[in-house]
Amino acid sequence: MKRVKQIEQSKAWFVEALLSLMEKENFETITIKQIAEAAQLDRRTFYRHFSSKEEVLNYRIKQLLASHFGKIKQLKLRGEEEIICQHFYFLEEQIQLMKVLKKQQLFSFLLDSYGEYTELFATIFADAPLVENENNYQIAFKAGGFLNMVAYWIQQETRESPEEMAALLTRFYRFGVE
Repeated sequence: MKRVKQIEQSKAWFVEALLSLMEKENFETITIKQIAEAAQLDRRTFYRHFSSKEEVLNYRIKQLLASHFGKIKQLKLRGEEEIICQHFYFLEEQIQLMKVLKKQQLFSFLLDSYGEYTELFATIFADAPLVENENNYQIAFKAGGFLNMVAYWIQQETRESPEEMAALLTRFYRFGVE
């Protein structure tokens, strides 16, 4: 058990180091050596846990989403608008990370990893499919629209509330954008 805690702590330090570096430097120029030094750990330790800085970022996002989806399940939310609203509460909590991803031109990283996140979502909600009668194209379309709206939303000085965003997105999903 102690070893597992040690591994998780090392991973957390690498995540923290990368995110801190991303606030000051261009993601593309950040090296594994810099991440290891900022985490005050050895490069070999980095490679025991991760193969790349992208993997560190993906690890953090998956951690956050697993916790977020777990909270949605715990709240027993079932309606699309309720779930979208909860997503925006989550995004408000993670606004600094979202802004860093946007600034670093890595926001599309979220969409690129879409398949993994939908698998995570499906695993957590295996007993209650939330999206009935939708194929993968419809789900991909919604995910792209959602992330584009989020990208715009996080840039606003005065943002709409999660409830306002949920109502807007739900209307778009149901009736289209005109």
